[in-house]
Amino acid sequence: MELEPKYIKAYNEKYEVDGFFIDKLKRFHVGRSLNIIDQIKRAVEDLPKKDSDTQLIAGVVKCQEPMFFEVEFLNEPGYIPIFIDVVEISCDEYLDHINKKQSL
Repeated sequence: MELEPKYIKAYNEKYEVDGFFIDKLKRFHVGRSLNIIDQIKRAVEDLPKKDSDTQLIAGVVKCQEPMFFEVEFLNEPGYIPIFIDVVEISCDEYLDHINKKQSL
């Protein structure tokens, strides 16, 4: 019996989320995870399109101690974005993303 790929299709059908992405979100505090999801939802239609290559975008969860994060996604022309991975990054890495215009 073959296992199907772990993808969770969003109800609004504007993006897909890889199961690995969900597993990684579960490692963060629930409030931070919800904030990351909210930021992605607001930016999903403005994400750049690129053929056959994943892209990175960064953001920050503003709280008492800010948490900087990076999201890996695939967004090919003619398809909806697929979010693949999310990791915590340093402030310096976040600033690098801002300079490259790769921030939420």
